Amino acid sequence: MSGVAVGEGSDELVCVALDGGAGETWRQCADVLSSMGSFPHPAAVRLARSVLLRYPGCLLTVVARREGGCVVGLRAAGGVVVVLVVRGAGPAR
Repeated sequence: MSGVAVGEGSDELVCVALDGGAGETWRQCADVLSSMGSFPHPAAVRLARSVLLRYPGCLLTVVARREGGCVVGLRAAGGVVVVLVVRGAGPAR
């Protein structure tokens, strides 16, 4: 289960790394999907949004930006996808 973190309680989230070796089955049931790699800003925004659209059970995506910080995609009420840019959340790569 490389790239998968599963909590022990019923209120825990299933967190899966998109590029961490977890299979498609894990990605399909994940609550949180994150990328271990970093991407230029436009690509990070596209990836965060497309992951939420592809995996309807996913509530949150996190994609690191090469410029530093990350892009966070959230599923809001009514299926709306919200993408936030968090600057300065970690070193630039």
